[in-house]
Amino acid sequence: MSMVKKSTLEKLSDQELKKYIAPESRFTPEAVQMALEILKERGHQFSNQQETLVQKIVQDKKEAEIAEATEENEIWEDYTTDDPNAIKLYPLAYIVVLSTLFGTIPGALLLALNFMKIKKYTSVIFVLLFGLIYPFVQYYLLGAISTLNENKMYSRYSPETFIMISGGLSLYIISALVMPKKLPYRAESLLLPALLAFAMALLIYMNPQNLFSHYLLSKIIAF
Repeated sequence: MSMVKKSTLEKLSDQELKKYIAPESRFTPEAVQMALEILKERGHQFSNQQETLVQKIVQDKKEAEIAEATEENEIWEDYTTDDPNAIKLYPLAYIVVLSTLFGTIPGALLLALNFMKIKKYTSVIFVLLFGLIYPFVQYYLLGAISTLNENKMYSRYSPETFIMISGGLSLYIISALVMPKKLPYRAESLLLPALLAFAMALLIYMNPQNLFSHYLLSKIIAF
């Protein structure tokens, strides 16, 4: 939200300022309030009813801004519950951690299972494709970067760290955008995530054609 300076509004004519305090005004609450003050400073008289109406416009706009900000924040929240009747889903924490440490394939599988339970079948296909394609994108990106920066593995802010974390964050964003807001759910068992982690650890250990990166795992083990 951009801030409006009073000095900027003072350059406007009375007619232009009156548009700010009109019921259909689309300006910020701060701008509406300042427009009213400037008009009063210029000698315009307002009845109590008129001032009350303008103050209501200001208050309604402030409440709308708060509601919009709250709604945006709720998109990113996780709503776990103990209600036995609630749907069972894999928490985002499982998905992000698995995707960050072991690549996007296990995280995408868990997220696809979540989408299937809420019947978002198009999203199931999309997230599975993303999970399968991202390791190849990561592989080629890192190969390209390594030719430009021989020391890329020696910084904790290395491109590899950023790219691996980006995979998990991408799945987090996809989940937040697809899943219904404020959906209460029970956390699914850790069994499948653990099995996926074990399977990916084996793949990383065997590392066919160096496709699966072990950078973060090796750093954690070394730590």
